[in-house]
Amino acid sequence: MIGGASFLTLDTEWRETLGVDKGLLVLAVAAGSPAQAAGLRKSDVVLAVGDTPVATPGALWRIVNQAGKDGVTLKIQRGKQPITIVLKVGDGR
Repeated sequence: MIGGASFLTLDTEWRETLGVDKGLLVLAVAAGSPAQAAGLRKSDVVLAVGDTPVATPGALWRIVNQAGKDGVTLKIQRGKQPITIVLKVGDGR
C-alpha cells in the first residue's frame, strides 16, 4: 500500500479499455488514510506524479518515498475526467 491505497499495474487490455497509455488502477483506499484525505478513490487511474508518468506501484512508491511532508501531485483520471490531487503521506508510507 502507498499512502493507504493499493494499486494494479495496467496491462494492455486495461489500458485500451480505459483509454490510457500508462497508469495504475486504484484497487482500494483505506478509510482515514492519506490517500482518502487527498480524494483518491477506488477505480481512479493514476497517470503521473507531477510530470513523470508511472506504470508500476514500485515506481510510484519510490517517488512518494522521496517526496517528504509536502507530498506529491498526482495526475489521475476519474472516468473520462482528468483530476489533479496532492497526496501527503507523512509517516504513513
